[in-house]
Amino acid sequence: MTWDAIFSFPMERKQMLREQASAMYCTSAYYVGRVLAETTLHIFFAFIACNIFYWLIGFQDEMGNFLTYVLVIELVTLIGAGFMTVFGAISINVEQSNSLASRPR
Repeated sequence: MTWDAIFSFPMERKQMLREQASAMYCTSAYYVGRVLAETTLHIFFAFIACNIFYWLIGFQDEMGNFLTYVLVIELVTLIGAGFMTVFGAISINVEQSNSLASRPR
């Protein structure tokens, strides 16, 4: 789910610049709205995946361990989405953002 964040800025750059030029909204309003909308989806889908995989793998049947697992997966998902959003924001097109994110370190 976090890979979709890498494509959001390069694909919508022209539209955002056109709407910013016509003074519909500022860049910060666009960015904050986009991040808030995507964050709720990332949290929701990561929670669904945690519910499936935790019990499927057969981890311990304790609520504290499950909640710790969910918290770690949620944080890793949000950090990954943040990195992908940055890669998409600093790239000019989709190809450049994809090669920047998948480049081996």
